[in-house]
Amino acid sequence: MGESERDMVERYEVVRDRQGGSFGTDRQYTIEEWREQALDWAMADDWDEKNLEFIRNMPADKVIEYVSEMWDLDIERVNRVA
Repeated sequence: MGESERDMVERYEVVRDRQGGSFGTDRQYTIEEWREQALDWAMADDWDEKNLEFIRNMPADKVIEYVSEMWDLDIERVNRVA
């Protein structure tokens, strides 16, 4: 399975909000769905276009780590769809 195919079928779930709340918990998405979620959250927080473009162009293998760091979430791979 190629890199892009794997990115489309692996799912990652928020297992803990490190800020002590329930922000993002129980969300389970593919890498590209996490990219879209990050863009939604960033736009809701009025991030500038330069930062939004950074998220759009981020390599797939960096998305989960980025979301985890930016929003203080523990995210783990949970399964494969296919």
